Amino acid sequence: MSEAIKFQREIELLANSTGKNDPSPIWLISSFADNDWTIDLGQQGVMSINFGKRLEDGSSLLEPQNSDLLNVFKHWIVGAVERSETNFGVLRGPSRYRKISATLALMDYFLLRAEQFQLSEFGLSLVSINDIRNLLEDLVRSSCSSLSVYRWPIELKSYLDRCIVGFDADRILNEYPILLSGLVPKEDRWWASSEDEIFAYRAYLWSIGLYYQRGDPKRLFSVKRRCLGDRVFSEIFKGGFNHPAPPELEIWRAMPKVERFDAVSVKAQGARPLPKQELGRYAASLRALVRLNVSLEGITEQDIDEATKVASNKAVETGRFKTVPHRVVTYALRSGMEFYLRYGSDLLNAYVLCCEIRKKQPNLSYDDAVAIALQDGAFDSLSDFAIAGWFLDNRTSPTAHHTTAEPKQVTGLINLIQVLFGAIHITVAALSARRISEFLSVPVDRCLDATESFLVFYNRKSGAGPYRAKKIRPVPTIVSRMIGQIKQFQTELIEIECLPAYVPFLCVPKVLGVGLVSVATVKSQVHINRFCDFFDMPGDGTGTRYYIRTHQLRRFFAMAFFWSGTPSGEDTLSWFLAHTDPEHLYRYITEETTGEVLRTIKAGTISAMVGHDAPWKEDLETLMFQRFGVKKFTLLTENELNDYLEALLEEGTVDLEPVFYESEGGKRYRMCVKISPLDAGI
Repeated sequence: MSEAIKFQREIELLANSTGKNDPSPIWLISSFADNDWTIDLGQQGVMSINFGKRLEDGSSLLEPQNSDLLNVFKHWIVGAVERSETNFGVLRGPSRYRKISATLALMDYFLLRAEQFQLSEFGLSLVSINDIRNLLEDLVRSSCSSLSVYRWPIELKSYLDRCIVGFDADRILNEYPILLSGLVPKEDRWWASSEDEIFAYRAYLWSIGLYYQRGDPKRLFSVKRRCLGDRVFSEIFKGGFNHPAPPELEIWRAMPKVERFDAVSVKAQGARPLPKQELGRYAASLRALVRLNVSLEGITEQDIDEATKVASNKAVETGRFKTVPHRVVTYALRSGMEFYLRYGSDLLNAYVLCCEIRKKQPNLSYDDAVAIALQDGAFDSLSDFAIAGWFLDNRTSPTAHHTTAEPKQVTGLINLIQVLFGAIHITVAALSARRISEFLSVPVDRCLDATESFLVFYNRKSGAGPYRAKKIRPVPTIVSRMIGQIKQFQTELIEIECLPAYVPFLCVPKVLGVGLVSVATVKSQVHINRFCDFFDMPGDGTGTRYYIRTHQLRRFFAMAFFWSGTPSGEDTLSWFLAHTDPEHLYRYITEETTGEVLRTIKAGTISAMVGHDAPWKEDLETLMFQRFGVKKFTLLTENELNDYLEALLEEGTVDLEPVFYESEGGKRYRMCVKISPLDAGI
């Protein structure tokens, strides 16, 4: 682009940005020329943008010499939204927010690198296609924008290093010695800073009021992350959100680890790189910038597309939940039901009694209340454990396996109650196939119908807010029994004024204080982690452990069907499929389960069948060698084998289908693996 043409276009842009020709999109509540914008997001409310940011030379974006860059930014935002609304109609509030948010993040990317691009002098005109490629490479490295866009660990440390220069940290540390405690080990820290530096950082943050006390079993004081982000990123558009806090700045009551093992990834292909859908959103915003025909000299939309295509090789598809092997789910189900039946009633009653004792003697510690409640063997089944207090928080959770010859495991009452709620959660989720949000949509006193045979919930995939569809689905007796017992438990807490009203049945007792946790806390599913540690849940053979998540259990019906039709699994779940026409059930499963999920279930089933010396094993090994160069299944982890099998299922060279037949006991079926050699033309 010649200098004359470029200059002419910039003049046109400025001319259109200073008068009656300013864009006036329907979603912009403010005037285009305003220094502060208010944007309508529909039901989501409004969004504010302040353009008064400082550049690398100290000047404000609002000063006359920076008007070119200011107007490029404003037109960029409008262009990113308006092009989409022209193509697809008027965007809903959340979609509009995502497009504006992606555009602001890209602006922040350039503002944080203002010295590199010399924004105050050249605006975005020095940005080359190589810079765009580097930008996209930075984005795909992580799904966390704190790392990819904002370089949060680097920027935060730089900010803190500047702040402690000349700051009298010793005075604060002497006055508040708590700041010298609760430091995580070196291997868990973000930075290689000395302890003196870390304590100085803490002292500074304490002096400006950026710590607050946590009602948390692990953290005593935490950093006010939003306030800290606002300080570090005061001169960019949207950097001041809740960035993660460095572990060394948190003041720990106990070390920050609940799980005893690293978790098997619950998402296919992992979820760390940026998903392709998110990359596409950034690319669309960059194309909107190119369409302005200013600043990005010589860069075309095709250049953006080609750079995005290269970067997308390192991005991932939006993570879908992996299917947990059937052996893990059935083990969890059996263990959970047995634990509930043996200990459930006594644990809940012991908790209520502790609450009553504390009500009568408020100065009594929680540990002492537990000791009084359990004296003289008041709850027989709990004598299986050495309950040493209210809650024990350490790096290792109790495990279920001990013999009478071994010492009883030392644990806390709340630890065991968390295991109990994990057992209830897993059982109800596996046998009802509902989402966790649906479990949390109705209080416990209204989540069963009058017959206590049907689960009542609001469908999270239809409608919004008060307009969601109300659904009922039949559930087994064990599920209605569990929910009924939790309802009775909450009723007793309400009667003794330890609970104001009924809440969803998965709300677990708090670790600190009496009462039940919030719905938001339930979603973290810590109680399921406790359950998985307690029962030594198996892993994938690489030193990890399956920490089950609710969404994975929605596939249990399909898993049960496939596994029950294998030679080794005929009787495993026959009780679950009793009195059901298997052909009708299969039709229902294939209609209700997406193709991707079916493939992961089939892959897991075939993988399990391989271990039973299936007659087709050699044919599959031959195909795997031809297709992937893999000679032996034993060289692969369970997850690797499943990934290869999913690829073969997707291309059609392998399939798993039921074959139905009549027998004396009625209609039956067997799962058959079909293998098509590569030379078969498939």
